[in-house]
Amino acid sequence: MCSSLRRYPCFQLLLTQVSLLLYVGAYQMSFGPISWLICGEVFPLQVRGQAIAAATFVNFSSNFLVSLALPSLQEGLGPAGTYYLFGAIGAVAVASIAATVPETKGKTLEEIEAMWGTSRS
Repeated sequence: MCSSLRRYPCFQLLLTQVSLLLYVGAYQMSFGPISWLICGEVFPLQVRGQAIAAATFVNFSSNFLVSLALPSLQEGLGPAGTYYLFGAIGAVAVASIAATVPETKGKTLEEIEAMWGTSRS
């Protein structure tokens, strides 16, 4: 099958583009928005704006550092090793989130703030 696909570079290009769009769409409907939702819920009202700005800066800085490190990682570990490394980091992230992030469904921001033990004064 792969040898027959090589005869159709246009099909490969289309398959790559569709796969990328499906990945981005699935990510944005699942794990992608979680970090932004948590930012709006965990910080006390008095510092929420500044704290969200700092969290956003850390988020984009981390993305930048990963993009800088990726070529070196691929060269050192190879594509499969890099994939497994990021998979392991993702697994640790999911376990950490499951262990530390409380359920906030159906709670107001005030109830969430009280749950974190902060006051609104």
